[in-house]
Amino acid sequence: MAKRSSIIQLKGIVQEYDWGKDSTSIISANFGYKSASGKFAELWFGTHPKAPAIISQTSKNLLEEIETYPQILGTKVLEKFGKNLPFLFKLLSVSEALSIQAHPDGERAPLLHAKDPRNYPDKFPKPEVGIAISPVKLLYGFRPLTEITNFLNPEHKDFVPEYQEILKKLADLSYQKIYQELVTADPNLVKQASKSLILRLTQKEVPSELELEIIKLKKQYPDGDLGVFCFYLLNFITVQPGEALYIDSNIPHAYLKGELLECMAPSDNVVRGGLTNKYIDQETLLSMLDFQEHQAKILTITGKSDLNFYQTPDNGFFKIGKFAKTVDQLFATDGNPQLLFCLSGEASILIDYEVYPIPPGQAVLVPADLKDFQIKTNEADLFLVTYH
Repeated sequence: MAKRSSIIQLKGIVQEYDWGKDSTSIISANFGYKSASGKFAELWFGTHPKAPAIISQTSKNLLEEIETYPQILGTKVLEKFGKNLPFLFKLLSVSEALSIQAHPDGERAPLLHAKDPRNYPDKFPKPEVGIAISPVKLLYGFRPLTEITNFLNPEHKDFVPEYQEILKKLADLSYQKIYQELVTADPNLVKQASKSLILRLTQKEVPSELELEIIKLKKQYPDGDLGVFCFYLLNFITVQPGEALYIDSNIPHAYLKGELLECMAPSDNVVRGGLTNKYIDQETLLSMLDFQEHQAKILTITGKSDLNFYQTPDNGFFKIGKFAKTVDQLFATDGNPQLLFCLSGEASILIDYEVYPIPPGQAVLVPADLKDFQIKTNEADLFLVTYH
């Protein structure tokens, strides 16, 4: 086996989606990345074949490097994931609403991949955690039923035949019934109703924060869209900088605005239900969504040691932590690869008296076959992702 035991310095790969920010994005303005379209939606650090990270020292990509030096990943990761990292780390820069979506669980993901690899390119589920850089607005999980029924509005009568009956029989309501009525209604009626809803809200003297988000959709979807009504079905929340939200499989959600770090399983499987021009799979969503009330559990780091982790569930793919602002300490790899990303400040990693800087917007991968590494930071926001 070829020998390699040194730090791998990485540059991310920009993803240029319509909902991304312009050059004011942190990806461009702070980190200097370029984009042909002028859109900066995501910055990927990982081995996903769609966009493997680039190695700064050689300009090879990380997948190619691991093919030559598989010991980078360590025995446990190689046995379970082959020559791939067990996680994908991203930075998201959201200017407009993402699609209403959910991610399949570990049982359904390989089935979808086998049936439709074009739309579901991976066999893994996609649990994920988002850590807010700026205030992040999003829709997450179903609201309490009482809130949903209070939200029912005149536009529903245009496509829900039992509109009046629903109001009379609140005890018989279920999340699945409400969502199914929405997605199985005549699409043209739903689009027209969503346009009527947005028009009515624009005429309000003082729209609520939620209503302002709905009004903004007129620019994205001038012809209307089913996803507009999901604002009344799902919780509307804001995650403050430094806080995190864990999103498990089968939970409906959609980021609306803000910049965040995101760590997930190495999967790009997305089942979409609205607010998108991409492939929509309502049948799969109806069969997989977690039709229960879900209140967001905001995660924070409360420890005061040199490295503290967000208390995410044991998902079998990753855990993510943050170093103290100023630290000079030795850490062990535990036989697993470690990805370190610097958001701001001065950070470096030392191996055998050699110093490797970690500039803001870039990352380093510590190979699993290195026993330990020393971290030095000076007022830095430095994050670590490792196999869990």
